[in-house]
Amino acid sequence: MISVLVPVHRLPLAWFNQCLASIEYDLALLENAHPDQPPAEIVIVNDGSDQTDLLNYLEGRSKQPRYRVVHSASNVGIPAALNLGIEACRHELIARVDSDDITLPGRFLAQWELMQTTPSIDVLGTALNYYMQQPGGAWAAGQLVRHPDVITREIGLRSRWFMNHGTVMYRKSVLTAVGMYDAGLRGYSEDFELWIRLLRHGRVLWNLPSSYYLLRIRTGSASQGFNAANDAFLRTTQATLRE
Repeated sequence: MISVLVPVHRLPLAWFNQCLASIEYDLALLENAHPDQPPAEIVIVNDGSDQTDLLNYLEGRSKQPRYRVVHSASNVGIPAALNLGIEACRHELIARVDSDDITLPGRFLAQWELMQTTPSIDVLGTALNYYMQQPGGAWAAGQLVRHPDVITREIGLRSRWFMNHGTVMYRKSVLTAVGMYDAGLRGYSEDFELWIRLLRHGRVLWNLPSSYYLLRIRTGSASQGFNAANDAFLRTTQATLRE
């Protein structure tokens, strides 16, 4: 079956609860469709959070059979936290979810089945919709973001965004073989660097055309844009595909 990997540091608890509820619902759809498979798990990495209500919430979740919580002693950043989580995952197929986003029904089933029938796929993403707060305070799905179905080196050379990080399912053995995330890239686009590195190693990256994910966009979020240092990092990383 699959492991679902969710790093968390600080966020409104209601958002996190909504995220996990969406994961649980979609895992139930996957397990009901394939009852012969072992149960899926949800691996949460607490990235050194000091948020009291979150820590109490994680303590409660850790007592539930489906959940495992990994604690980092300090705030190490997303790439290092993801590496801790990958090491803890028990299943070969790992699905990524960001702690304030929402997984839509059918995602895990679509990804799991395609990766079972097409073992050459190493990473499989999906399309997504932005999840935007409206003037009255309510949240609603917005713009659709879709990428090419098959990511080639040529696409990697001309595009800086060809996979949606929170939507991907990948093979643990493949990430381990290429060194997983670069833990030194805190504050930079660790996902883009990983995709480029996988392409350099001849790995296969695909996207599903359907949207199975709501990416929450809020003021101050990492999704708002890149700074000049990260922009230079992206150019340098992209250029390695020409080597």
